[in-house]
Amino acid sequence: MSSLVAHIDAFLTYLRVERGCSERTIDAYRSDLEGLERFLVDQGKEAIAPEEVDHFLLRHWLGA
Repeated sequence: MSSLVAHIDAFLTYLRVERGCSERTIDAYRSDLEGLERFLVDQGKEAIAPEEVDHFLLRHWLGA
């Protein structure tokens, strides 16, 4: 499991446990974040640390 996937899982757990978000909200976040993770793999950046994901990379993903 990549570092990013572990962070995504931890964030989704946080939303469920700490924030009490609905499953639909969590599913929406999961879908978006998994799409970002697939984009990063396609870009050869599967080992990227979450703190390395900057606004330029996010804009590229949103425009893809």
